[in-house]
Parts: sequence; C-alpha cells; structure tokens
Amino acid sequence: MRAKHQTKKQTASDRRSISAPLEHLQDAVFIIEIETRAIRYCNPAAEKMFDYSASELSGKTTEVLHLDREHYQQFGKSSERAIDRERVYRGHTNMRRRDGTPFPTSHVVGVLGFFRPKTTIIAESP
Repeated sequence: MRAKHQTKKQTASDRRSISAPLEHLQDAVFIIEIETRAIRYCNPAAEKMFDYSASELSGKTTEVLHLDREHYQQFGKSSERAIDRERVYRGHTNMRRRDGTPFPTSHVVGVLGFFRPKTTIIAESP
C-alpha cells in the first residue's frame, strides 16, 4: 500500500514539475490521456484562448473544443496516424471557443514518454 501511495505522490510531483514552465507559455498547452482524449491539464493560455477555466475542462474530452463530432473524430485519426509513424503530429484545424466562435489553430501533438498522456500544443493562427 505504501509503494502505491508513493507512486501516486511521485506522479503528482512529476506533473507539477512539468506544468510549472508551461504556465508561462503564450501558446495553449494541454496534457491529454491517449486512450480517452480526456483533458488532464491545460495552461493559462489555453484557458484564455478557449474561455474555459482549467477546472471546467479537466476530465472532459477534447470534443468540447472541436467544431463538431466529425472534426473531433477526423483530428483524432489524423493525429494518431502521424504519432504512430513519426511520434509527432503537426497540423492546422478550426476549433471553437466556449461561446461557439470558430477560430483557426495550429497544432503540435506528441507523446510524453514518462507518464503517457499526449501533449497538445495549440497556437492560435494569425
């Protein structure tokens, strides 16, 4: 039991260590579970870009950020194929803010090897 508690404690510590520098980036950053596409972390730039708080997004799938289910599914297929081949996906798509307003985005998606969630970096296109 003690080892399990220490592992959870270490994972939380690892996530804090990773997220600390991400807090200051101007680009939106998400840490997302690969299997479920559930949001585990987003930085302040992501909150501002999409007009959601981190607590509102935590645990939700990224579908809430896509224009519709079709775009969500297509993005998932495209990014997974690229990650399987090249370990990274780079692309552009339209996403939506909390109020439904669409906007163009650029993406870099990769896998953080040490605790397996996907990391998505989204920059709002000019």
